[in-house]
Amino acid sequence: VPARESDHCLKDLRAVVKIEAKNDHKVAAAEDKTDQPCTAVDQKQPRRQKHGAEKQDGSEIRNEWIYDENGKTLYSLYVDQDANGKEVHNEAVKYTYGENGLVTAETLIVDALSGVSGAGRGAKVANLYCEVNESCKPYGVTSHRHTPEIEEQLSYAAGKDIVINFTPHLVPMNRGILATEYASLKEKNGKLPTAEDIRAAYEKYYKDEFFIRLLGDGVCPETRWVENANFVDIGFKIDERTGRVIMMGALDNMVKGAAGQAVQNMNILFGLKEATGLEFAPSFP
Repeated sequence: VPARESDHCLKDLRAVVKIEAKNDHKVAAAEDKTDQPCTAVDQKQPRRQKHGAEKQDGSEIRNEWIYDENGKTLYSLYVDQDANGKEVHNEAVKYTYGENGLVTAETLIVDALSGVSGAGRGAKVANLYCEVNESCKPYGVTSHRHTPEIEEQLSYAAGKDIVINFTPHLVPMNRGILATEYASLKEKNGKLPTAEDIRAAYEKYYKDEFFIRLLGDGVCPETRWVENANFVDIGFKIDERTGRVIMMGALDNMVKGAAGQAVQNMNILFGLKEATGLEFAPSFP
């Protein structure tokens, strides 16, 4: 369960979160009032990264992990650990971006379209209806806070430093994120990877992931297809003229990007079926 600034969200667990310093880390110790152990997961921004990193402007990002009451690193913050804390390599990323991969990592560019709810509920002039409606604008260009998070995870999976360009755009819709990524295909033995090679990489990693839906050949994802659901739809297409691959992904930022992800993490943390409470279909007119 995500921990917040107040304790009211933890009442169902009858827990009180205590933050204390331990070996230069922040330790989240959740103590059950009935002397039964429980764990609180804090998903706030400063605790997302596993390794140290810098923002694109060179400023430092706080390097913190969240631990349980026994000092064990929690699974819930990262997908590269299983329920027992054993590290699991992100094979899709490693297969795609590694030394024997399918694309040249240095050419990766990411554009993302985000609904207004992604900016939160704060009363900001830039998010008012008259400012957002009938318009589309980039924001956080070269300085968005998620850029180092993306680079950190790709670098960790690939085993080398990866630097990308990431530009988000605000679009006039309530919810949803549509990300489009571009990369040059990596030549091997005089040939470029085919669509079958790209699909095989996705299927190798996501074949057992219930919430990842790899779309058919030539099908591009749409945000409405995942609205109010915990699914992520992925599509791709190779541009043979330029020797590049265009990869696309859509999710609901309010479910898979927030509440649904929290429930999914909780299910894994407590040994429940991962999809418990989340097996509902998208809904749209």
